[in-house]
Amino acid sequence: MARDIIFNPRRLRLLRPGVPVRENAASLLVLCALVALVVWVVGRKDAFDPAMRDLPVEMLLGEREQIHLYTLPLKRWQDPATARASIGTAAPDLKLFPASVVDATWVPEGRVREFSSETLFEKINGEAPKFLKQGFRTLQYLVLKSLTDETEIAMELFDQRDVGGSLGVFSAHVTGARPVKTDGDVTYFLTSAGVIGRVGRYFFRVAADRESEMVEQKTQQLVAAFAGLGSSVNETASEAPLQMRLLADGFELDSAQISFQAKNVFQFDFAEGFWFGTLDAGAPARAFVHRAPGAEQARALFAQLVEEQSFDFETVSASDDNVVLRHQFLKSLFGLSVMGQFLVGVENAKTQAQVATVMARWPEVLSQLVPSAEYASHTPEGGAKQ
Repeated sequence: MARDIIFNPRRLRLLRPGVPVRENAASLLVLCALVALVVWVVGRKDAFDPAMRDLPVEMLLGEREQIHLYTLPLKRWQDPATARASIGTAAPDLKLFPASVVDATWVPEGRVREFSSETLFEKINGEAPKFLKQGFRTLQYLVLKSLTDETEIAMELFDQRDVGGSLGVFSAHVTGARPVKTDGDVTYFLTSAGVIGRVGRYFFRVAADRESEMVEQKTQQLVAAFAGLGSSVNETASEAPLQMRLLADGFELDSAQISFQAKNVFQFDFAEGFWFGTLDAGAPARAFVHRAPGAEQARALFAQLVEEQSFDFETVSASDDNVVLRHQFLKSLFGLSVMGQFLVGVENAKTQAQVATVMARWPEVLSQLVPSAEYASHTPEGGAKQ
């Protein structure tokens, strides 16, 4: 088949027959400037005069004006005598804050501000979802001012509805960089200019606008003051959630080793309300427990977890009621068992012996605090059948 060749019937025309003299002259000037610049750079070589580029030694050794990168904002003036007198005449309304947070040196800067779930974004916009998903009820905010040097301490007191809520929020703040301490019912860790902790259903954060020895002393006093929050609402250790007591009593863990995750457990959106206990300090292995509404719901959740975990884990051993899985890349072990309406297990274990020890401990732990009708009477092993 012959191809039709298409030719352009129009011939090319030369629209610019020559280059103007001015353009040639400008190009020549630019070229001469570049050549002159190269010659100057090569000619300079090591011709360096420090006096032209360095500051004089006398200027460096002399007194220099201090440059302040940040200037503290102006604060409202208040007569210290009037402030001290007001303490004895009319007690401020501190709402949930213990009365002992106020003393002869530290007085409220203003009234207690209260935020609900609808207004929490006004105070902590980016952090609000972290508190809301853990059962947030109210936030009370109070600023204390020192009559000695005008130092201010901001206090945030969160009511997280129950112990699980405060534990969940507190666990999200723990990074391991600072040691977690326990003082009675209070679990906390110190920061550079304050403290973060929890007691009962309350979570609190304290932060000063500067670091000083006086701030450190006040911080310790505030920790002792917050210790009374739990007893003020009749929340004693015996009234702690059952799952928390199972970990605390059964595995001999203190509150600093126990955490709660309300949602997205194991990164699965269907898994909610799991309690975890760190078995050894500095080790990743954690025992966990979940209480379902009933035995059928617990078994359904057990089957769903095993199915979802199979994408990243390989089966080491399994039976109808328990399974041991090994991560394909991390090689950590995951044990899970269903006992009546309870799901119990261990994650991030290093050896099968550790998994077998923890899983064999769970029936004994449950038998101490849970009626036998609520959990299965069998003893989970490291695995029953392949």
